[in-house]
Amino acid sequence: AAISDIPMGHHAIVIGASMGGLTAAAVLAQHFEHVTVLDRDRLPGDATPRNGVPQGGHVHNLLSRGDATLGRLFPTLFEQLQRNDAQRVDWSRDVRWHHHGVWKKRIASGVESWFMTRPMLEQCVRQDLINRPNVHVRDGVTVSAYQFNPDNSTVTGVQIEGEAPLGADLVVDCAGRRSGLSDCLAAHGYTKPKTQRIKVDVVYSTCMMRPRAPQDFKAIAQIAPPPGKRSGVTFAVENGNWMVTLFGYHGDHPPRDPQGWRGFARSLNQPDIAALIDASEPVTDIRKYHFTESLWRRFDKLARLPERLVHLGDSVCSFNPIYGQGMTSATLQAEALGRLLGTGALETLHTRAPRPIANVINECWQAVASEDFRHPETTGDAMPGANIINWYTRRVHRLASRHDHIETEFLRVMHMEAGFASLFHPSILAPALFRPV
Repeated sequence: AAISDIPMGHHAIVIGASMGGLTAAAVLAQHFEHVTVLDRDRLPGDATPRNGVPQGGHVHNLLSRGDATLGRLFPTLFEQLQRNDAQRVDWSRDVRWHHHGVWKKRIASGVESWFMTRPMLEQCVRQDLINRPNVHVRDGVTVSAYQFNPDNSTVTGVQIEGEAPLGADLVVDCAGRRSGLSDCLAAHGYTKPKTQRIKVDVVYSTCMMRPRAPQDFKAIAQIAPPPGKRSGVTFAVENGNWMVTLFGYHGDHPPRDPQGWRGFARSLNQPDIAALIDASEPVTDIRKYHFTESLWRRFDKLARLPERLVHLGDSVCSFNPIYGQGMTSATLQAEALGRLLGTGALETLHTRAPRPIANVINECWQAVASEDFRHPETTGDAMPGANIINWYTRRVHRLASRHDHIETEFLRVMHMEAGFASLFHPSILAPALFRPV
């Protein structure tokens, strides 16, 4: 999109070239004369996983609302995805989903998004940004600190290791949950944000496979509710491959060796994923990823923040990845930032941004803060009433195996097309409360 007729500033810096940073840069490019994206990784020229995204070699998906938002921010993206053999999927018709002891109905729900590897999506988005004349992506550089004005009231740029400070009218920190840059706030007299945590101890083990015959579906999800801890998902991705991810909670983790990994698949409560593995050839080694806890740094609760600094994406909140919310949440946060840039002064952005960003995060966090507590071993900041919510949503899940409209509405809520309250519409509430499930 073209830059605004009256730009908000000369230069904006984005720290981090993951999905949060890339989408933030697309938004900023509409409001600043120049945007610089900085990342410590050497960014690959092809669709290969990189060190800065340790979960990049595992199953990823875009929720349909995030899919639509990316399509608006990057108008050529869907054409690129199709050209690179990403799979367009209806989340009911094309997905075999076993959850809470039932198989959900397979209908034409209209809830759609793309299946592809995370590196391929990032490559397509990154290429779109590189083609924009006012965006510069720099890799292999480490941002060690924010730069402040003399009275520490305003961030004026960043310090790059081994270089002179780089000035900016706005800094957007998308450096991720492990960057430590927020500690720089405390060194300049600011209170560190309180952190909400949910400890889940989830381990992924993933192998890329190639089925020896075509399939009549594009994904399988086998999710075991407690007391089961073992689950798995497999998605069709580009180049005729399928990504198979097995995961387990609270110490019951899938192994990385091929024999143990296949044994874990055979131990799932349905045989479908194991059957697909047996009917496929491995394309890659098995990769492993350990996620210990969801966390949310509550910048929105701080009474004082420096001017011209905004935090987005995993630098604010990172979710249990089994829910597939991370990329969509980061994209919607960037979109919220864009609305703020178009409606107010840059000098007040630091006070206006945290609450809308937190509102986006909260839509996702509510699901994490109830679903993860189905496991009694989960500890941390539970949402009030989680047990009641889990009791009700289990009934909705089971009814989705028999009723088209309940299946469709559940998917719309899952994909953030509709709010959670829509699951309490009388046409869902009555059968959920009074019919046997």
